[in-house]
Amino acid sequence: MSRRRSFASSQSESNSIDSNDDEHLKSANGTRPALPASNVSKIARRPSLLEEDEEQPLSTAAAINAAAKTKNEPVTWMSLPKKGQLAVLTIARLSEPLSERSLAAYMFFQLRWFNPSQPDSAIASQGGLLTAAFAAAQFLTAVWWGRAADTPWIGRKKVLLVGLTGTAIASIGVGFSKTLWQAFFFRALAGALNGNIGVMRTMLSEIIEEKKYQSRAFLLLPMCFNIGVVIGPILGT
Repeated sequence: MSRRRSFASSQSESNSIDSNDDEHLKSANGTRPALPASNVSKIARRPSLLEEDEEQPLSTAAAINAAAKTKNEPVTWMSLPKKGQLAVLTIARLSEPLSERSLAAYMFFQLRWFNPSQPDSAIASQGGLLTAAFAAAQFLTAVWWGRAADTPWIGRKKVLLVGLTGTAIASIGVGFSKTLWQAFFFRALAGALNGNIGVMRTMLSEIIEEKKYQSRAFLLLPMCFNIGVVIGPILGT
């Protein structure tokens, strides 16, 4: 009986050793015990490097397609960017033709009021000189206003404001002039302070940087000038 008990105990010990050896072999081979289904579902799966490399070409291709679609879209007046700044520039461009063309409507009668005894030929020559005074003064100071607009301590906005203020003051001065020389002075003052044409074109090129919009944006300034040429004489009558 004692021999049978010792044989049974030796068999159980050998079976436990074999099971331990099997577990060690499984761990050595890299196999892990299976996790419960609840724990597996909670573990987040991290994308591999290959999957990340596949996603990047797709995103770049979509960006390229979107850029090509916007580039091929037709350019219209409503598609112009920065409409608020463009509106300010176009309204400021109206100041010169309105003040100049409205003066032409009543210039003859004002010059006759200065000296009623002079002939019509003298009045016509005085009107030509009065008109040329504005252009001559503007020609002499336009380059200096362009340089002032490029300096950081003055800038383009201040030059534009000086031109608009000078135009307003000169228009009022011409209207209240009582002699020919006063009218000459205020017309020359308007031209000397009004260097806005070159500054406006520079500002327009800086506001609209994309070339596909520049063809339409640069048409705004001459269009507004022609509108002022039409409305100015009507205001002066």
